[in-house]
Amino acid sequence: MTLGEKLRQIRQQRGLTQAEVAGEAITRNMLSLLEHDQAAASVKTLRYLSQRLGVPLSALLEEETREGNCLDAARACYLAGDDEGCLAALEDTALPLGEEAKLLLCRSSLRLGWEALEAGQLEEARKALERGRDMAAQAQYAGQGEQEEAARLALRLSLEEGRDDGELEAWEAALAPGERQRQRFLARYYLREGRLREAAQALRRSQGADGEWQMLTGLLEAARGRHREAVESLQRALKQPLDVPDRKRCLSQLEQSALALEDYRLAYEARTAAEK
Repeated sequence: MTLGEKLRQIRQQRGLTQAEVAGEAITRNMLSLLEHDQAAASVKTLRYLSQRLGVPLSALLEEETREGNCLDAARACYLAGDDEGCLAALEDTALPLGEEAKLLLCRSSLRLGWEALEAGQLEEARKALERGRDMAAQAQYAGQGEQEEAARLALRLSLEEGRDDGELEAWEAALAPGERQRQRFLARYYLREGRLREAAQALRRSQGADGEWQMLTGLLEAARGRHREAVESLQRALKQPLDVPDRKRCLSQLEQSALALEDYRLAYEARTAAEK
């Protein structure tokens, strides 16, 4: 059965005229063209017609193209801020959800959770939060942002409900990686600008024992003229994973600090390693 045949059949079964179905969004003439398969309908138009006819969007789509059309509709709704429409579009398909669909479900659910909370609908907010968390766990594309948002909503919701179920610790754990990375970027910027006090503060806030932190600490000690401490930190950094730019930066500073300490053997080893 073609799209036009489906539209006409459903409209007639409901006892509606073309003018009643068309409403204000499309003209009666356009609906007539669609019913006779003489015009193509956009996803937006199909969603509008499914609402006017009181049927799910999937009822108007061919089985083989249903998932793609539902995803297009969900994506359009999400970008327009219509989170309920996004969820409804994805629920119209019984096919397995792809990664983008899972991510859209996660984000829209969390946004609906905030809306429900702000309206004082705590039970609805909790349901949306659980759906968002479930999708975040399933979606490979879900990352730090989704985890932080879910943890923030869970914390606010637990406070409103007067609960003490470890959401504060969960929120801090979710926030920590992003905040640590932000402080590392600040440390790099301050070091480049020669703002050593601020660089030291940023490093303290991003405390760690990984290679990046050891390298930045070594660069800070070298900028302060404390080359012995710089060498120790830089050598510890080189024993851990570093990306290529950081490794070169680390070896270059190690050579300079070794020269300042008149340790020419170490300086030579650092230069040789950098040239490999």
